[in-house]
Amino acid sequence: MRYLIYILLFSTVTFSQNYQYAQNKKLELAKPDPLLEAPVAVDLNQKEEKEYFAAYPLPVERKSELQAMLNLHNAVRLGKGVYGTEPIVINSGQRIYGQSSLTRLPAVITVKAGSSDVHIEELNLAEGGVVFEAGLPIKNSEFKSLKYASFDAVGAKLDNITIINLDGRVNYDFSKVGYYRNCKFIKHKIGISSPLVVIKGNSSTPSYGNVHVMTNLLVPVGDGMILDNLQSTTFIGLDAEGWNLTGQSTDNKAVFYAQNMGDLKMVNFGGAAYPGQVASDKTAAFDIQANNLFMVDTNIYSVIPSTISSNCNVTSIGATVDFTKKAGSVSGFDFSAMKYNKEPIVLNGTATNLITNTAVKTSFTGVQSTRWDRPVYNEIPDPLGADWKEKRKGQPDSRAYIQGLIDSNGIAELPEGEFYISSPIFVTGNSQGIIGSGTGKTIIVGLTDDFPLISMVSSPNDTHYVLAYLTLQGGSNGQYFPENYNGSSYVNMKFVVFRDQQKGINLYHMGGTDNCCYDNVSFVNCGSGLYQDPQYLTSATEHTSGYFDKTLFYKCQYINCGIGSSMHATRANNLNAWIDCNFIGNSLASSTYSTNGSFFLNCDFTNNVGENVIIGGEISLYGCNFDKNTSSRATTSFISLHIEGCTMLDTGRFADDAPFNDNSLLVLNSTIKGDVLTRTWSGSQYDNCLFINSDLSAHPSISKLMTKVYNGVPTVIINEPVNAYPQLLVDKTF
Repeated sequence: MRYLIYILLFSTVTFSQNYQYAQNKKLELAKPDPLLEAPVAVDLNQKEEKEYFAAYPLPVERKSELQAMLNLHNAVRLGKGVYGTEPIVINSGQRIYGQSSLTRLPAVITVKAGSSDVHIEELNLAEGGVVFEAGLPIKNSEFKSLKYASFDAVGAKLDNITIINLDGRVNYDFSKVGYYRNCKFIKHKIGISSPLVVIKGNSSTPSYGNVHVMTNLLVPVGDGMILDNLQSTTFIGLDAEGWNLTGQSTDNKAVFYAQNMGDLKMVNFGGAAYPGQVASDKTAAFDIQANNLFMVDTNIYSVIPSTISSNCNVTSIGATVDFTKKAGSVSGFDFSAMKYNKEPIVLNGTATNLITNTAVKTSFTGVQSTRWDRPVYNEIPDPLGADWKEKRKGQPDSRAYIQGLIDSNGIAELPEGEFYISSPIFVTGNSQGIIGSGTGKTIIVGLTDDFPLISMVSSPNDTHYVLAYLTLQGGSNGQYFPENYNGSSYVNMKFVVFRDQQKGINLYHMGGTDNCCYDNVSFVNCGSGLYQDPQYLTSATEHTSGYFDKTLFYKCQYINCGIGSSMHATRANNLNAWIDCNFIGNSLASSTYSTNGSFFLNCDFTNNVGENVIIGGEISLYGCNFDKNTSSRATTSFISLHIEGCTMLDTGRFADDAPFNDNSLLVLNSTIKGDVLTRTWSGSQYDNCLFINSDLSAHPSISKLMTKVYNGVPTVIINEPVNAYPQLLVDKTF
C-alpha cells in the first residue's frame, strides 16, 4: 500500500511527508502498485515534538473557540497573536501549547481540582495567569516557559507539580488548608513587583519535599522571597540583585525571609544589594527561623547583617559572608567549614579536628528519601543519515526562499523538508527567526562547510530571536553571533539539533546572553557544541564582553563533540545551569572558566575520552552520574568543586588541581570510585578537601562520615561509617 503524498511546488525544496496537520484530514489511500511500493512514513521527531504537532491547531482568528476546542481535542496548539481574555478551565490530560514565546493569552487559566497530567507551555500570560483550584489534589503536571505569568493557589493541594522557566510572581497560601509537596521549580525569574514569591504552609497538612532550582530575584521594589511554616524546602542556585529598591518592603524584610521552617537547605546563593541604594531602604540578605539550616556556598551580600534564629541547628560550608544569631536561648549547634576557602572546621565557635556530638552526626546522615528519577534522553534524529555530504551535492539552493520568508514575516515557518543553502541566512534580534516542523522533519543543510548557516544581525530594538523545531547540518557554524551583536535575553530556543559543524553555536565577541533557556537543544559531531568566545574585559566592555548569566540548558545533549560546551568568560558568568543534560562520547564534556554559582544537576557523563571529563574554575555537581569515561589525566580539574548526591564510577585519578590557585573540593553524600588523594600541585598554594557521608571505595581508611584532606594529609573528623545517598534532589514523605 502507498500513501498519496501532496507535494508543494512553490520553492526548490526537497519536501517529504507533508501531512495535512492544519486541515486535520486523514491521508487518502491509493490503490496498491506492486511496481511502485512506497516505504511506510516514519516520524523521526522527538517525543515532545510529536505531542506538540499532534495538538489541534487553533489560529488566533478562532480565539473564541479555545475552551471548546480544548474540551473537544484535549490538546490545542495556539499560533502567533493575542488570544482572548475569557477565563479558561483545564482538566486532567489536557494541554495548551503556544508558539515559541509569540503567543499571548491574557486570561486566567484555572487548573481544576483533582486534575493530573496537565501541561501548559510557551505562553505570554501578561494580565492573566495560572490558578490552582482548592479541593482534591492536583498532581503530576508540568508548566513550562511561561512569561509574565502569575501562579496563585489558596487552599489547593499540589503534589509533584513541575514548573520550568517561569517569568512571574508566585503566591501560594496554604496557611489554613491545603499543601505543597514534592514540587519542582526549575529556573524561576521574577522582578520589580513586591512581594515576588510568597509560600505559606500549615502544621495540620504540612508542605514538604519541594526543590527550587535556579531562582532569580531581580531588583524587587520591596519584598523578595517570603516563606512560612514549611516542613522542608530546598533552594539550589539563587541570585538576588538589589532588593527593596524603592522602600516598599513590609517591615524592611530581608530579601530571603523564612520563618517557622522545619528543614531548610540553601545552596549556591549569590548576589548583592545595590551600593547606591538609599540607606534606610537597605535590608539583610536573609532572615531565617528554622529547626535545621544547611547552607553551602552562601555568598549573598548586604551591609545589613543576615540573621538566624537562636534555636536553629546551622551547618554552613564554603560561605564568604557572615551571619549572626538572634537574641534568645541558644539551643542549636553551629557547624562551619571551608569558610573563605580556609581549612578550619569550627563547631560552636571552637576549631576542632574531632566531632562526637550526636546531633551533628545525625544531621549529616539525614533521612533517606526517594531520589529524583534519572532523565530519559530522546534519540536524536539523523534524517539524512551518514552519507549526508553525498546527498547535498547538486541540490538546488533554498537560501533566498528562507530569507524571503524572514524578511516578509519575521518568522520563517518551514514545512517538513530538506533545505540546502549556499550562504548564510541572516536573522536579526528583533524577534526574527525560524520555526520548522521538527528536528526529524525540517533540515537546513550547508551546501559547503565554509560559512555559518545562520548569522545573527544586531538590532537596536530587541535582543530576542526565535529558533525551534529543526536540524541545522553542515556549514562552519550552525548559528554565528558576530562581534557587533548587542546580546540576547529571554530567548527560549527549543528542539534544535546542530550537526557536523566546527562550532554549533559560536558567540564571538558579542554582548551578553542573559536569562535564556536552551530547551532540548542538541549538538552532534561538532568540534565544539556551544562556544563562548568573549572579548577582552575592560571597563568599557564590562557589559558587552560576551558573558552568560542565569541561562538554563535543559535536557540538552552533547554527543561525539570535541568539546561539548566551552564557556570561558572574561567578565564572570553567573548562575548558569545544565539540568537533565547528556554528555556522551566527547573528548571533553565541558570547559568552564570564570564562573560564579554555575552547576550541573541530574546530568549524565558517559564514554567521554579526553584528558579530563570536565574542567574549569568554580562549578558544582548535584545528582550527576559519571560512568565509563576514560580520562588520561583525571575525571575533573577545577579551582573549586562542590559535589552532592553524585555517583562517579570512573576509576583512576579523580581530580587535578588548577595551577597557581587555592583549590577546594567538597563532596557530600556521593560515591566516588576514583583516587581522591593523588593530586597534581603545579604551584598551588594549598588544597583543601572535605568529604562528608561519601563512599570513597579507593580509600577505605578515610571513607568515613567526615574526613578532611589538607595539602594531601587526611584527618578523620567523624569516625562513623557512611551511608551515601542524596539529600538535595529527593522527594520526601513524612
